[in-house]
Amino acid sequence: MEIGSNKNMEVTVFMPVYNGSEYLKESISSVLSQTYSQFELLIINDASTDSSVQIIESFNDSRIKLLHNETNLGINKTRNRGLHEAKTKFLAVLDCDDIADSRRLEYQVKFLKVNLSYAACGSDANVINEKSEIIGAITHAKEHDDIVANLLFANQFVHSSVLFDLEKIKAIGEYRTDILSEDYEFLFRISQQFKVANLPYKLVDYRNHSASVSKTKLEKMNFSEMAILKDIYSQFDLDSNLLEIPHTFFTYDISTIKKENISLFFESILNANSKKQLFPEKIFNKIVLNKWIEIVVKSKSKPVLNSLLQNQLFSYSELNWQQLRRILKLKFKLVFA
Repeated sequence: MEIGSNKNMEVTVFMPVYNGSEYLKESISSVLSQTYSQFELLIINDASTDSSVQIIESFNDSRIKLLHNETNLGINKTRNRGLHEAKTKFLAVLDCDDIADSRRLEYQVKFLKVNLSYAACGSDANVINEKSEIIGAITHAKEHDDIVANLLFANQFVHSSVLFDLEKIKAIGEYRTDILSEDYEFLFRISQQFKVANLPYKLVDYRNHSASVSKTKLEKMNFSEMAILKDIYSQFDLDSNLLEIPHTFFTYDISTIKKENISLFFESILNANSKKQLFPEKIFNKIVLNKWIEIVVKSKSKPVLNSLLQNQLFSYSELNWQQLRRILKLKFKLVFA
C-alpha cells in the first residue's frame, strides 16, 4: 500500500507496528479522524506474525503508506527508519495501541508554526486500560525551562503525544539502539539544543497494559536508565555512585540507597549549576528542592530530614504550601515516633 506524492502534506504520522492487532484498528481510526487534514500515515510493519497487516490493508484510505521490515528489527531501529522515510515538515509519533485525540495535529502544528525555535511539542495524556476506559492521567512540565530541569529526574514526554520538527531533530541524530527508554534519551538530547514544550491538553490516550514486566526486561530497563543518567549528569561532573539518587525517581525504591548520599547528591548538582549556569538558577533550585523533599519524605529518616533542614541551601521561604506541609508533617511524625 503506497501513497502518492503530495506537496500539501505537512505531517507524517508515524506508527511502528509489531503484532499490534488487538488495538490497531482503533489507533489507525483515531489518526484518520483528525480535524487537521494535511497528513500522511506512515506505518512500518516490523515483521508481524499476527493479523496486523490484514487490519492495516482493510483501510481503503490513500493517506496510509505501509512499509515492511524484512526481519524484526525492534522498536528502536524501526523508529529510526521512520525518521528517514518521513519527508514532510513535521513528524508525529503514535504507538499502535494508543489513541490520538481528533484535535491533536491541529493544535500541535499550529504551535510549532508559531513558535519557530521549538523542535518538539508534546501534551498531557489520558491513561486507558485494555478496554479503552480512562483510568488516570499523565501531566508533565509545560514550559521549556521547567521541562529541561525536570528531565534530570524523569521523562517529561508521553512519546505518543510528540510532534517533531523533522529538520531540527535530524540534526540531533537518531534514537539510540543499544538501550531501552530510547525516547527519553532522544528527547533529552533535543532539549539541549532546541526548545521543547508540552501543550496543556490531553491529546492522546496512552494505554497502560497490566501485563507484568519480566525480570530480564526489568534488568535491561535498569541498565538503560543508569546509562542515560550517566550521560545526563556528566555535565555536573558527578561521582557515578551518586546516580543512585536520581535513579530512585524511576524505580520508586529508596531501600538500597545510602542515606548519606542524598544530601551530597543534591548539594553537588545545586553547586555545579550555580558555577556553570547550566539551567536558569531560580527554576532549577525550585525543582531540585522539590525532588529533595520527595526523597526525604520517602526515606522517613530523621537524619536525612535534619540534613535537609540544616543545609545552607535550604530555606523555608522558598517552599510552597504543599512542600511546607509535607516537611512539617514528616517532622511532626519523626519527633513523636
